[in-house]
Amino acid sequence: MHVVGWTGALDDKRKRAKMYRWLYDMKTRMPEPSHQLSFLDQYVLIPPVKAEVDPKTKRVVYWRFNCASFVAKCYEKGGNIKLVDCESDKFPDVDRHLLNQIYGSLSKLLDRYGDQLGLTTNKSSWPLLLPGYIFHALARNETEILATHHHPASTKEARFP
Repeated sequence: MHVVGWTGALDDKRKRAKMYRWLYDMKTRMPEPSHQLSFLDQYVLIPPVKAEVDPKTKRVVYWRFNCASFVAKCYEKGGNIKLVDCESDKFPDVDRHLLNQIYGSLSKLLDRYGDQLGLTTNKSSWPLLLPGYIFHALARNETEILATHHHPASTKEARFP
């Protein structure tokens, strides 16, 4: 993982260590190499975070994330810093044009696999957690970062800086 945003609250070695433990836990939940998950089994857009549960044991087998929700959950679970509310469905609606700008050629996969990623095909826009929202969450002053999560106001925050 590469760091492109930072908060001084992570200068606390215990928080960083807890984040590393969370990352390790996520890694250990991946299936054995002979049972590799496909991209579609691991990635989700709506909801931003989804637990995949074993139907027999009812235990979480692994988690599905998108890029932004993976980072947000790492900060939240590891560093006790809630950058955005990953459980919210109140993110600004993102249309196909903006998705094309953000994801480029990968957005073509949405035509084929949108339903599997949580995008209902009968809609023209969706409330998505976008990577730019994480950058804006980290661009606040440290007191604000620690006090409350960021509420993206519009898709203009998909761009950073």
